[in-house]
Amino acid sequence: MSDTYSPTKTLDIQFSLPDVATAATNAITNALAFCARKMQLGDPAAVPGLLRQRNTTALNYFEYGLARELAEHIAALDDQVQAVYLYTPDATAEDVIFGDMKPTLVHLVVRVQRKTNALISLLDSLDCALAQAYAEIIGVPEQEHLMDAHVLDEAEINSRTGLGAMLSWLFNRPLMVWKRSALRA
Repeated sequence: MSDTYSPTKTLDIQFSLPDVATAATNAITNALAFCARKMQLGDPAAVPGLLRQRNTTALNYFEYGLARELAEHIAALDDQVQAVYLYTPDATAEDVIFGDMKPTLVHLVVRVQRKTNALISLLDSLDCALAQAYAEIIGVPEQEHLMDAHVLDEAEINSRTGLGAMLSWLFNRPLMVWKRSALRA
């Protein structure tokens, strides 16, 4: 009898990620379901009407749910992503007075070890797909953008330059919606 190992069969494992349009549609659908659960609506189909009416509670839950979905998708595609934060930009006094508030955008800060053009391209294409999917699912005219994502590397965060300072603000600090675990499988 021989003590050597000889494999008898190999497994053909395929792993595929959805295209950007499917990912955007899935993210919005899951965010609608999250919003419905949090508002105890029972049916996610009720949420688009609330979003069209600009219901603040629905908008906030939807925004958070969408940010979490997007963060997970982005991080699955780029292992440089360390954390994703959701933030609310301050409107200027002129925006409030003249009613120039932009439609709901998901404002993200994507913390990375190193910036790459591939990540920037991914974020741009995801933004376009989100705007189109949002218009179709919610039933509103298509917006130019739905996601506003800023990519920050460790150097910008450590030196607190530009938006890198945002992560250490005392007031209106961004909310972490996703973080890569320290242990990698």
